[in-house]
Amino acid sequence: RVQSDFSRATVSSAYLLPKVMQLLTPKLASLAPGTRIVSHDYPLLAEWRPDFSIRMYVPDKPVGRDKHSTLMLWTVPANVAGTWRFELPRESAAPGRVELRIEQRYQVLKGTARLDGQPVDVLGLRVDGDRLRFALEPVGDGTRLHHAFDARVRGDRASGSVVLDGMAPAAARPWEASRG
Repeated sequence: RVQSDFSRATVSSAYLLPKVMQLLTPKLASLAPGTRIVSHDYPLLAEWRPDFSIRMYVPDKPVGRDKHSTLMLWTVPANVAGTWRFELPRESAAPGRVELRIEQRYQVLKGTARLDGQPVDVLGLRVDGDRLRFALEPVGDGTRLHHAFDARVRGDRASGSVVLDGMAPAAARPWEASRG
């Protein structure tokens, strides 16, 4: 049994049989956020869907009955599961304390949020490598607001920017959150 250390890899390419891919998936999933994994014909675990795949006709393919190949790409996501807490800036029409709860299965996220204890809609929640993006739509002065967040995740901290409702993207404000 051979053990290989590829913990510092930023790109991994594999053309391995399904059983080997399944055995390798936990090791690949533990690589640094943003690491890209490319596989030829055989996927990782079924529940870790590829971010992108392409199927192409290969008339001279020497293996298999099907004359097609499928290339799949995954990007290792940061661990963003848990409860994140932060303040909406005073400049917001609905400032206050936010609690964002995220459930994660690889790059698939589900989230709920509360602003000062009241439910808030969470839209577009996604993770790409170490980048976390989402929008909150609280109600302020009887109208629905839209705040867009974009941050880099480092352990239990996220920092980046927020574009508050009605602001031009160029006027984004610094934003930070902590998990715990």
